Amino acid sequence: MEDRTAAPLDVREEQALAELKELLKLNFAHIESLSKRPAEILPHLLLGSKDDATDLKVLGELGVTHVLNCASGTVRTGAGLYAPMGIAYSEFVAEDCQGYNIMQHYDLLVSLADAAAASSGRLFVHCEAGVNRSGTLCLAYHVANSGMPLLESARHCKARRGRICTNVAFQMQLFEFARRQGLSLQ
Repeated sequence: MEDRTAAPLDVREEQALAELKELLKLNFAHIESLSKRPAEILPHLLLGSKDDATDLKVLGELGVTHVLNCASGTVRTGAGLYAPMGIAYSEFVAEDCQGYNIMQHYDLLVSLADAAAASSGRLFVHCEAGVNRSGTLCLAYHVANSGMPLLESARHCKARRGRICTNVAFQMQLFEFARRQGLSLQ
């Protein structure tokens, strides 16, 4: 993805961004609201945590055919864990911090999600908690492929996962992604 200076927001876009930030902000009163199993974002796209990533029984039951580890620097699962099950494995190192461009990995997620869908399989995407790195990418894929506006897509994903994309910088990247793609915001 090219890195361009964002165009100024109009009033409607400012309102949509404020609503997105409010919807996705981290609320410590609901810290235990994360789903305890991988969340189905789309029929072929599942989102979860490092703990979910090592539960091979559940991944098998869910029909997972592909795994994308968005935090391979700290979550070291690796292809060897999944090879006996015939699961294709991909990974990248990403940091959950304000200055990190998470959207640089979007094309990899798209290629894996599309490959899983084409083979009637499922892609399981994870990082450590399944909230920011993997959650932002899954939310971007959902808004680009579901036909839902960004805010509705964020509500959909949050309802399934419990918490998603609480990193404010990632929220801005997601918002700019939707704008550049010409996707509906509200």
